[in-house]
Amino acid sequence: MVELKPDQIKLGPVLPYDTKSIESFEIVNPMDHPIEIYSLDFDKQYLEEEEIIKRMENFQPTGLNEPVFLPYRKAGSEFWPSIKKADEIKLQTENIKAQIRKVDEQLQQLCVEEQQHQEIALHQANAAAASDKESNSAAANATPAPDAPEHTQEQISELRNQYTNQKSELDSKLHEIAQDNLEVKLPPAVKEDKKLNLVMIGPSGAGRTIVSNYMAQEHQRCIVRLDMLLDYWMKRNHAIAEEANKYLEDRQEQCNKAVADLEAQLKAKKPKKGEPIPEINKAEYKLLTKELVIKMI
Repeated sequence: MVELKPDQIKLGPVLPYDTKSIESFEIVNPMDHPIEIYSLDFDKQYLEEEEIIKRMENFQPTGLNEPVFLPYRKAGSEFWPSIKKADEIKLQTENIKAQIRKVDEQLQQLCVEEQQHQEIALHQANAAAASDKESNSAAANATPAPDAPEHTQEQISELRNQYTNQKSELDSKLHEIAQDNLEVKLPPAVKEDKKLNLVMIGPSGAGRTIVSNYMAQEHQRCIVRLDMLLDYWMKRNHAIAEEANKYLEDRQEQCNKAVADLEAQLKAKKPKKGEPIPEINKAEYKLLTKELVIKMI
């Protein structure tokens, strides 16, 4: 972590351009990697990059989801190209969808204007019929003429063809972008003699999931949980599944006996005030042996 010397700075009342109200401090970088100093409020590049990260599909505020693992970025180097490209594609897709929505609204408006033309034609026909009959009562009860639409019938027809072609082109662009993103990029193949299975073992809260996710992303490999591995062999009625289940059942009996013995011991002799109360770690009895894990792998 970066160190500040001194760790606190106190400034009295400060007037604009007062050269006397100046305090110096030193920033010490104890790490092996160089760092950059920038303002969170005024650095334009930082603000732009922060917005890109916020638009990431799997980005969540700290504490709500797994962290986003990214390769180490050296001081002064460019923003992660893969993330920047994905963000550009996302913005391009959203822009095309917005254009399609706008064209749909324009086509809908043309339908409204076309309906208005039909209402005007119907109104004119009714007015002509009333005039032919020379009926004053019919003229008095005649409905007012509808508002004239913005475009003529010919203009509506031309605009509909124009908007339809425009929407077709936008749909094609959207399809091309979607097809490009569907391209599957497989990780580089590993020779059989160089394949490794990495088993992450540790107590609860030690960070196994975080480290496993990072390793899987860094090397483009999948994660297999041990319970999934056991379930895989159980569905196939394999002998290793029967052996593992028998071992877990025996360990559960040992756990129950250990709990019962401890309860009897505490009942016979209660610990003195201030003495720690012994506990049985039940999680240890649910772990498979190294030999069984290797067999299942």
